Amino acid sequence: MKKLILSVAALSFASVLFAQPAAKTAADVAKFATETIDLGKVKQGVPATATFIVTNVGKEPLIIEQANPTCGCTISNYTKEPIAPGKTGTINATYNAAGVSHFDKHLTVKFAGVDEIKSITLTGDVVAAADSDKYKTIASDIRKQFSSGYDKVACFIGDLGAIQNKETENYIRTTLAPQTPNIHYLLIGNKTSEHIDKDNITYTGFVDSVDPYIMMADFCVAPMSIGSGVKTKVLDYLKYRKQVVATPVAAEGIPRSSNLLVCDLDEFVNTVNKLVMTSA
Repeated sequence: MKKLILSVAALSFASVLFAQPAAKTAADVAKFATETIDLGKVKQGVPATATFIVTNVGKEPLIIEQANPTCGCTISNYTKEPIAPGKTGTINATYNAAGVSHFDKHLTVKFAGVDEIKSITLTGDVVAAADSDKYKTIASDIRKQFSSGYDKVACFIGDLGAIQNKETENYIRTTLAPQTPNIHYLLIGNKTSEHIDKDNITYTGFVDSVDPYIMMADFCVAPMSIGSGVKTKVLDYLKYRKQVVATPVAAEGIPRSSNLLVCDLDEFVNTVNKLVMTSA
C-alpha cells in the first residue's frame, strides 16, 4: 500500500512538472528584420547610425525593456511604448568610427517577460578620412568615363583567370549584357588577351583599389554558377550598401537583406531589368 501511495505521489509530482509552460524565448515574441546591419565603409570620425526594426510576433504587447551598447557604440533611441502584436518598433544604434579598422559591435536587447538576452550586430569598416575623400574623387572620374550613353553602370569584381569567374564572365558576355544593352558592365580584375572590350562591356584589368569602382556603380552583379563558401566580392559590394543581384551560389552564407536580390540564372536578366526600372 505504501508503495502504491508513493507511486501515485511521484506521478502527481511529475504531472505538475510537465504541466509547467516552457519559458518564452526572444524568438517567441520578437523578430528582427535583420539581426546584423552592415554600415559599409565609414569615414573615420563621422559617426554612422543604423536602425534595427523589430516586429512583435507574439499575442501580447511587446516591451523593449533594455537595449545596451558595447564599447564604441551608443543606443541613441528605442521604442519605449508597448508594441502591439503585428506592429514594429525600432532600435537606433550609432558607432563612433573613431579608429581605422574593421568592426563588429554586438548590442544586447532584453524584452519584458523573456529571460533570454538577444544579440544584434553592427558591422563595417572605418577608412581614413583622406582615403575616403580620395576614393570619392576617383569614383566621380570613373563614373564620368563610363556612364555616358547608358542608363546604368554595373560592376563585377574577380580574377577572370579563375574558373568560377570564367563561367561568370561568359554568362555576362553572352547572355546578360546582350539582353540589357542600356547597362554598361565593368568587369574589374585580372584579365587575359581574350578579354576585349565589346559593346556594353569593359574589362579594366588589374586596378590598385576596387573601392572607387564599387562606389561609382549603380549596382553590382554576381551571376556565379559554381563555387562554394562566402564570396568576399559580394560582401565588398554590400559594404558600400550597393544593390546586388546574385545567384544562390554567390550569396551562400551571407545574411539576406533588402540590398541583396537573390535569383537563379534563368531569372537573372529579369531581376536586373526590374531593378533598373524601379531605380530609374
